Amino acid sequence: MLRQSLPRTGRLPESELVRMVSVIVPDAGVHETFEYIHELAGIGKPGGGAMWLGQALSATRYTLPDEVPEEAIHKKPG
Repeated sequence: MLRQSLPRTGRLPESELVRMVSVIVPDAGVHETFEYIHELAGIGKPGGGAMWLGQALSATRYTLPDEVPEEAIHKKPG
């Protein structure tokens, strides 16, 4: 995906690549997960990106191998 950028006078804006992440969760936790990611990512703030909620068309369950180390858990900002 490309992030929107402001052009300089008389020039086309530079394209900047950004990441797109898809998260699929069970129906029971969808709103809590959406709110958590929204807050953590800074959505609605400059550079925070965008989010949308929709029904998954298809998905495949994926589990990391046991030998992959756990990452630190992020805490909500503020």
